[in-house]
Amino acid sequence: MTNSQAIIRAIAKVDGMSYAEKFAGTMVALHLDRKKNHIAVKQEVIANECGLTLRAVRGAVAKMIAAGIFTSRRTRDRLILIPAQTLQPFLSRTKKRFRGSMI
Repeated sequence: MTNSQAIIRAIAKVDGMSYAEKFAGTMVALHLDRKKNHIAVKQEVIANECGLTLRAVRGAVAKMIAAGIFTSRRTRDRLILIPAQTLQPFLSRTKKRFRGSMI
């Protein structure tokens, strides 16, 4: 199981993506359904949320698939993105409690 932060970190490491495409990829990652472990959102929705063109979002998705971040499956009206199994989940160190003093 993967989470959005691991996907965003993997997107940041991809060479050849513009900042707009990385931003679109980040917005795609935020739509991760953790129970089903996939992303099923229309690319038009991402374009509207980001204020980008549909062409930029499609280019970002294509580059993320080519980079191996996602595998894809097509339905009638949307593209389902499945995170690659090689992505490491966000480390559990964020769940550790603070053990120092605030003074």
